[in-house]
Amino acid sequence: MQYPSTPSSSSTRVPTTPVPNAPYMSPKDLPPSPVTPTHALPGYGAPIGALQMYPMGYGAAPAPQASYGLMTPPTTPERARGQRGFAGYAIRPVLSPQALRFNIAQPLTAIRYAAPYSERDTYETFTTPPTSVVYISVIGVFRFEVHARQRSGVTVRDVLEGVLSAMAHTATEHEARCFTQEVQQSVVMSRTPRRYKYLGPRVVFSGIEVTHASAGAVYCDLHLATQ
Repeated sequence: MQYPSTPSSSSTRVPTTPVPNAPYMSPKDLPPSPVTPTHALPGYGAPIGALQMYPMGYGAAPAPQASYGLMTPPTTPERARGQRGFAGYAIRPVLSPQALRFNIAQPLTAIRYAAPYSERDTYETFTTPPTSVVYISVIGVFRFEVHARQRSGVTVRDVLEGVLSAMAHTATEHEARCFTQEVQQSVVMSRTPRRYKYLGPRVVFSGIEVTHASAGAVYCDLHLATQ
């Protein structure tokens, strides 16, 4: 540390030796202070006391967003979930987490319905108004389409069967590369290396939303929760 010079000190300068444990004055700038995020980080819930935003038509908060073991987060932007879709399309109430228990790793016969819903409701059209084709995205990695089997349009059952069939397929090389090496190795070593195996325990249906519509086709995101 340097002090202003005095008449006596300016005339004669005596070398000094460093004092042990003396503070070192560095000319380097300090690193910038970290910025406190204004939103919940991926993979973490909102802070305690934060306002809880619930999806439209849902009675409970959705599960926290998960990384799914991906190399990078999905590129699909997060949207508010709900039964009411885009451009006037609305998904049937039976396709809400409170109406049915649906595990994409189990057969269709394992689905459980909550009153007043039943399997009979799955024969209704998937959306109102009806659509002839539905494109579904799962975590922004797995994508597939469901076509109508009858002239009335795609039904709820068509979608349920389409999800089970598509997620039971073996992942493509491009899809597998979206996940970490650890996840890929775990799936390869399993006896049934199917798509849903890459999702770990997050295989329970947690809602489906219409993201956009074009030329009579409806595009949806399928949401999953931990079993």
